[in-house]
Amino acid sequence: MNQSRQLAAIMFTDIVGYTSMMGSDENKAIAVIKHYNATLEKWVTHFHGQIINYYGDGSLCIFSSATDAVKCSIEIQQELKTEPAVPLRIGLHVGEVFFEDAKALGDGVNVASRIQSLGQASTILFSKEIYDKIKNQPEFKSVSLGKFDFKNVDESMEAFALTNEGLIVPKRNEMEGKVKNEMSSASGASIKKWMIGAIAGILLLAIGYLIKGSFNTSSGNELDKSLAVLYFNNMSQEKDQEYFSDGITEEIIAHVAKIKDIRVISRTSVLQYKGKSLNLKQIAKELNVTTILEGSVRKSGDKIRVTAQLIDANTDQHLWAETYDREMKDIFDVQSEIARMIAQKLKIAISSEASEKIDRVPTKNIEAYEKFQKGFYYMYKKFYNNHEMADFEKSKQFFEEAIQLDSNYAEAYAGLAEAYDELRNKMRDSSPPGITVLKEKLARKALMLNPNSSFVNTAMAWAILHRTKEDFDSCFYFLAKAYELDPRNSLTNINLVYILMDKLGLNKVAVPFILNAIKDDPLDPDHYRLLGDAYSALRMDKEATIAYQKSYELTDGLLMVNGVFLPG
Repeated sequence: MNQSRQLAAIMFTDIVGYTSMMGSDENKAIAVIKHYNATLEKWVTHFHGQIINYYGDGSLCIFSSATDAVKCSIEIQQELKTEPAVPLRIGLHVGEVFFEDAKALGDGVNVASRIQSLGQASTILFSKEIYDKIKNQPEFKSVSLGKFDFKNVDESMEAFALTNEGLIVPKRNEMEGKVKNEMSSASGASIKKWMIGAIAGILLLAIGYLIKGSFNTSSGNELDKSLAVLYFNNMSQEKDQEYFSDGITEEIIAHVAKIKDIRVISRTSVLQYKGKSLNLKQIAKELNVTTILEGSVRKSGDKIRVTAQLIDANTDQHLWAETYDREMKDIFDVQSEIARMIAQKLKIAISSEASEKIDRVPTKNIEAYEKFQKGFYYMYKKFYNNHEMADFEKSKQFFEEAIQLDSNYAEAYAGLAEAYDELRNKMRDSSPPGITVLKEKLARKALMLNPNSSFVNTAMAWAILHRTKEDFDSCFYFLAKAYELDPRNSLTNINLVYILMDKLGLNKVAVPFILNAIKDDPLDPDHYRLLGDAYSALRMDKEATIAYQKSYELTDGLLMVNGVFLPG
């Protein structure tokens, strides 16, 4: 008995519906299999691979390189589109192959087979092991499909789809394959095993942030590591530049939030003070912080002046102040420098991971960046200008213009998907046909360009949720990914709460995420309303009453209970 082992890139192929094809049209089936065999042999040989086994309407091949395996798969799928077209699905994985006489065995072979089983005609699916080998090669475009529990595979595995031109990306709710049965859970919700593990993991993160002393109380010269960034004043002669000063404020908040040991208040709460002249001590008390950043922005053509001052709210002492006279192309540097200076003055070290995130430039096209900021401003305009209603049509227009200027601007695609989502919510049954498909296409494009953006993953989650009311597991996957990427953002916490409470009935699990949102966003009445709903469902009536009362106070006499406003 001859035995050997080899680490290889494994390719499993299968012709979709071949048995049925043989039964209905034998001549067509024979032509299809001949076309398939000839194409397979041609391209596997070209990319230095080896056909190990034929399985009637499928095959097992191995390659010494993951890149060669992916390139071979693409060429095979492209050629099989010619007549007689072959509806082929391909699964790829890197793993050890165990050879016993003429048979190829082992976990690697099993995983590649399982991944292939998820596919449809014209799909190329692959494991995280393949993704890690090709993710930095721009010729390959891919998107995550989420995690799956495969039969005879101990741990949940993430699967990816190649999205290069001509390939199909299967929809999660339409995927079938060699997966384990779903596990039942509390409140009648059906949750996969991987989801239970994911919930446990992010819950530990949430509780850790909730109970951790992430900021120190003032002692001697030691500063409390907490901050509120007030909206910068628009000092430009053109008053329509407010979108720009607001955008800089929000970018600074987002940058500082990436620094682990600084607690920074979310934009929703600091918006309460926009345009108002209030005592800094009063603001600090209401937001439970002891340092405040304020400033102004003046924009004229391609020139900008940004002033910023960091203040100890207890003493009114200026800890730091700076004026930046720069060109527009330097705006990303200015935002990063301000975040770094805040960390320095608060004596906080910035990790290499946080530093990389702070320095990331979303686009090299400054005009596209301005268009994105305008789109974002109009989409959330209801928060600005005395709660003026949002203008989704205008936001859609600016996001589209940003994409025209930079076709690789991930956040612009995600913003456009969110604008379509808001339009769909607004128009309900009268929304244009195809809007759900379009926003998912945009979200997938964004995810392909930047899978490590919290904003992008959130857009993907909502696109999936509104595609089908039953695909909560995929929606949860992307919301959990968004949370892992940005756990300090109150919105990522609240998005998870929506799924946990409304769709999965896990009210107790949701509570730490609501409390974390309140911790960094203490003036949003909706957070307290959600907390009241959770406590009410758990029959914690005293706690629910306190939460509802706080929501009532923050909404000026209107109390929302279970989604309905009640007069005080």
